[in-house]
Amino acid sequence: GSNDHTLKVWDASNGRLLRSLERHKSWVNTVAVSPDGRFIVSGSGDRTVKVWEADSGSLLHSLEGHTDGVHAVAVSSDGRTIVSGSDDNTVKVWDASDGRLLRSLEGHTSGVHAVAVSFDGRWIVSGTADGAVKVWEADSGRLQFSVDGHKGWVNAVALSPDGHWIVSGSNDCTVKVWDASDG
Repeated sequence: GSNDHTLKVWDASNGRLLRSLERHKSWVNTVAVSPDGRFIVSGSGDRTVKVWEADSGSLLHSLEGHTDGVHAVAVSSDGRTIVSGSDDNTVKVWDASDGRLLRSLEGHTSGVHAVAVSFDGRWIVSGTADGAVKVWEADSGRLQFSVDGHKGWVNAVALSPDGHWIVSGSNDCTVKVWDASDG
């Protein structure tokens, strides 16, 4: 994804450009690929999340619902759910097959710059510009807990495959490892 409003798909074996996807109207800040490689998801300053067919580059869905730029996207391991985070302080959960908004997770006090989904699909983790990391129950959207240990923006979050650890990275130059059961 680039500030020139495009998303580029490259051949990993030789670095050759395969296609340029050009439907965003602002910077493309975040990109994710479905685990099965069938679709690509991008988020942009134009407040949209776009879902593209990986093989052809065709636009499948343009997901609208955020009221500010989208900084983070993730796809569940089963490929059924897309999660996005935005400067509108929300995390949105979308159905990947039809682009329908399933729920909006609210409770952040600043922009959401990182999202991740647990391997089993039960949990969503989000990180924000104010240094908070929140863990949400994916099915209900209920906040499980929040941790505040960073002194800067949280730019990256991940969960261990076994679901025991949450890792967060921040522009405060730290990486923190949290116990996923209680923070």
